[in-house]
Amino acid sequence: MGKFLMVRTAAAWIDLLGYGSDFEKIAGQLGSLAADKVIERAFRFHRSVQKWIRQETRIAVVNDGCLVSADLEPAGDAYQGHYWRQGDSEFVRHARRIHKKINTEEAATKDPGARMVVCLGERVHRGQDVPNLQRRHLRNTAMNIEKPVGAQSPAAKDAIDRMFMAEANDPTVVSTRHLQHNLAFARAYSAESLGRRIGLSGSGAYIDSRLLTPPESDSLEEVATVSLLGQTIKFLRAPS
Repeated sequence: MGKFLMVRTAAAWIDLLGYGSDFEKIAGQLGSLAADKVIERAFRFHRSVQKWIRQETRIAVVNDGCLVSADLEPAGDAYQGHYWRQGDSEFVRHARRIHKKINTEEAATKDPGARMVVCLGERVHRGQDVPNLQRRHLRNTAMNIEKPVGAQSPAAKDAIDRMFMAEANDPTVVSTRHLQHNLAFARAYSAESLGRRIGLSGSGAYIDSRLLTPPESDSLEEVATVSLLGQTIKFLRAPS
């Protein structure tokens, strides 16, 4: 048995269809009206996703993609209260609600929608993420410079300013611990990227069958069986 704790995790990767090719077309025209339309689509996507933030989940948005992830069991540290307690299938339903809302907004603007893939996996547990370590380092620096008048020195003031910037969720270095060595995320991202080549087409929602149980799983169509990162996964298509 290895020394690192593995945490059972679920991840949903949602990707705007056609955004990459649209962005390539306007890459040399940033600042134009054509570019504004493409970029506004991504920003609308970001605003929509932000409405679904909750304590048990982690959301990361990068351009035209969004990750929604949650630990399905306690991680055994100070954050152990922040895990998904409602069961695997309820996480899938939560992800489907987000996906449906995005596609409703996409339809209203006559855009092609988004595809979602939800997978089960494990992630390597880390005790502290980089921003937390950075905050601790900056706090210690501020406390130890030129005691007891450190707060009056330029070096201490700089350390304190940087500490508060980190506390405001604007760290110099970002390394989200929930994304590190996260097999659920890696599988969902890989499957969505392969898309129609493995039978996951259009703006549908595709669910790792291991996250569902009968009768819910029996009501969904099996569309693909794929080997991804050491697991053979049967994907079920859920109604959009």
